[in-house]
Amino acid sequence: MVSNLIEFWTKRHWGLLTTGVVIFALAGWLVVESALAVRRFRRRPVTEGLDVQFEPATISDSRPLEEKT
Repeated sequence: MVSNLIEFWTKRHWGLLTTGVVIFALAGWLVVESALAVRRFRRRPVTEGLDVQFEPATISDSRPLEEKT
């Protein structure tokens, strides 16, 4: 990517350079955020036994799926 950015700069392809810089910055941001997420997870792992209640699936008229069949 860096070599492409240098080539775009030397050949004055400003549209490609701008797009490449934006994609490169977003990729860097993604790497930093993922490293921070891994670090947070290692410090405080997910709580085991977390009780989550899910409601029954519904269809557009708000009746439960079991009543549709």
